[in-house]
Amino acid sequence: MEKYNLRQLVNNKGYLFNINFEVNLDRSKDSGLVIIYEADQNWENTCRAGIAIFYDYFSRKTKGQLTVKIIETHWLPVDTNNLIVLFATIKALSESLNFKIDKLEIDSINETFIFPEPRSL
Repeated sequence: MEKYNLRQLVNNKGYLFNINFEVNLDRSKDSGLVIIYEADQNWENTCRAGIAIFYDYFSRKTKGQLTVKIIETHWLPVDTNNLIVLFATIKALSESLNFKIDKLEIDSINETFIFPEPRSL
Protein backbone atom coordinates (compact mmCIF):
# COMPACT_ATOMS: atom_id res chain seq x y z
CA MET A 1 0.00 0.00 0.00
CA GLU A 2 1.22 3.46 -0.89
CA LYS A 3 0.46 6.72 0.87
CA TYR A 4 0.28 10.26 -0.41
CA ASN A 5 -0.17 13.20 1.94
CA LEU A 6 -1.07 16.63 0.69
CA ARG A 7 -0.65 18.94 3.64
CA GLN A 8 0.13 22.50 2.72
CA LEU A 9 -0.52 25.96 4.11
CA VAL A 10 -1.19 28.59 1.45
CA ASN A 11 -1.70 32.13 2.72
CA ASN A 12 -2.97 30.81 6.07
CA LYS A 13 -5.38 28.38 4.38
CA GLY A 14 -4.93 24.68 4.90
CA TYR A 15 -4.94 22.22 2.00
CA LEU A 16 -5.22 18.67 3.31
CA PHE A 17 -5.98 15.28 1.79
CA ASN A 18 -4.30 11.98 2.57
CA ILE A 19 -4.82 8.94 0.40
CA ASN A 20 -3.82 5.29 0.83
CA PHE A 21 -3.87 3.36 -2.41
CA GLU A 22 -2.46 0.57 -4.54
CA VAL A 23 -1.51 0.96 -8.18
CA ASN A 24 -0.52 -1.63 -10.74
CA LEU A 25 0.51 -1.27 -14.37
CA ASP A 26 0.00 -4.42 -16.44
CA ARG A 27 2.18 -3.95 -19.53
CA SER A 28 0.96 -7.23 -21.02
CA LYS A 29 -2.26 -5.42 -21.90
CA ASP A 30 -2.31 -2.63 -24.44
CA SER A 31 -4.48 -0.20 -22.49
CA GLY A 32 -7.30 0.15 -20.00
CA LEU A 33 -8.19 1.63 -16.66
CA VAL A 34 -9.61 -0.25 -13.68
CA ILE A 35 -10.70 1.71 -10.60
CA ILE A 36 -11.55 0.06 -7.29
CA TYR A 37 -12.79 2.44 -4.62
CA GLU A 38 -13.16 1.38 -0.97
CA ALA A 39 -12.71 4.68 0.88
CA ASP A 40 -14.97 7.45 2.17
CA GLN A 41 -17.93 7.83 -0.19
CA ASN A 42 -17.78 11.64 0.13
CA TRP A 43 -14.81 11.69 -2.23
CA GLU A 44 -15.49 8.76 -4.56
CA ASN A 45 -16.59 10.78 -7.60
CA THR A 46 -13.72 13.24 -7.25
CA CYS A 47 -11.10 10.50 -6.78
CA ARG A 48 -12.47 8.66 -9.81
CA ALA A 49 -12.28 11.88 -11.83
CA GLY A 50 -8.68 12.45 -10.69
CA ILE A 51 -7.71 8.91 -11.67
CA ALA A 52 -9.34 9.34 -15.09
CA ILE A 53 -7.60 12.68 -15.65
CA PHE A 54 -4.25 11.18 -14.64
CA TYR A 55 -4.83 8.27 -17.00
CA ASP A 56 -5.51 10.72 -19.83
CA TYR A 57 -2.00 12.15 -19.36
CA PHE A 58 -0.37 8.78 -18.62
CA SER A 59 -1.87 6.79 -21.50
CA ARG A 60 -0.50 9.21 -24.08
CA LYS A 61 3.05 8.13 -23.23
CA THR A 62 2.74 4.71 -21.58
CA LYS A 63 1.10 1.49 -22.72
CA GLY A 64 -0.59 -0.93 -20.37
CA GLN A 65 -3.65 -1.42 -18.21
CA LEU A 66 -3.61 0.71 -15.08
CA THR A 67 -5.40 -0.56 -11.99
CA VAL A 68 -5.89 1.86 -9.10
CA LYS A 69 -7.38 0.85 -5.77
CA ILE A 70 -8.26 3.61 -3.32
CA ILE A 71 -8.21 2.07 0.15
CA GLU A 72 -8.53 4.94 2.59
CA THR A 73 -8.71 8.72 2.70
CA HIS A 74 -8.21 11.23 5.49
CA TRP A 75 -9.55 14.76 5.30
CA LEU A 76 -10.72 17.70 7.40
CA PRO A 77 -13.89 19.69 6.62
CA VAL A 78 -12.18 23.08 6.71
CA ASP A 79 -9.07 22.01 4.77
CA THR A 80 -10.50 19.73 2.07
CA ASN A 81 -12.69 20.33 -0.97
CA ASN A 82 -13.18 18.75 -4.37
CA LEU A 83 -10.31 20.61 -6.07
CA ILE A 84 -7.90 19.64 -3.30
CA VAL A 85 -8.96 15.99 -3.62
CA LEU A 86 -8.71 16.10 -7.42
CA PHE A 87 -5.21 17.60 -7.32
CA ALA A 88 -4.00 15.20 -4.60
CA THR A 89 -5.28 12.16 -6.48
CA ILE A 90 -3.51 13.14 -9.70
CA LYS A 91 -0.32 14.05 -7.83
CA ALA A 92 -0.35 10.77 -5.86
CA LEU A 93 -0.47 8.70 -9.04
CA SER A 94 2.09 10.89 -10.77
CA GLU A 95 4.59 10.37 -7.96
CA SER A 96 3.80 6.69 -7.48
CA LEU A 97 4.41 5.85 -11.13
CA ASN A 98 7.33 8.30 -11.54
CA PHE A 99 5.36 10.00 -14.28
CA LYS A 100 6.15 13.70 -14.09
CA ILE A 101 3.40 16.01 -15.25
CA ASP A 102 5.08 19.36 -15.87
CA LYS A 103 3.39 22.35 -14.27
CA LEU A 104 1.06 20.26 -12.10
CA GLU A 105 1.37 22.42 -9.03
CA ILE A 106 -0.21 24.71 -6.48
CA ASP A 107 0.40 28.40 -7.14
CA SER A 108 0.68 29.70 -3.59
CA ILE A 109 0.76 33.34 -4.68
CA ASN A 110 -2.56 33.23 -6.51
CA GLU A 111 -4.00 30.36 -4.43
CA THR A 112 -4.78 28.31 -7.54
CA PHE A 113 -4.16 24.83 -8.84
CA ILE A 114 -2.32 24.55 -12.13
CA PHE A 115 -3.28 21.71 -14.46
CA PRO A 116 -1.36 21.61 -17.76
CA GLU A 117 -3.09 21.10 -21.07
CA PRO A 118 -3.01 17.33 -21.75
CA ARG A 119 -2.49 17.75 -25.49
CA SER A 120 0.79 19.51 -24.77
CA LEU A 121 2.42 16.27 -23.60
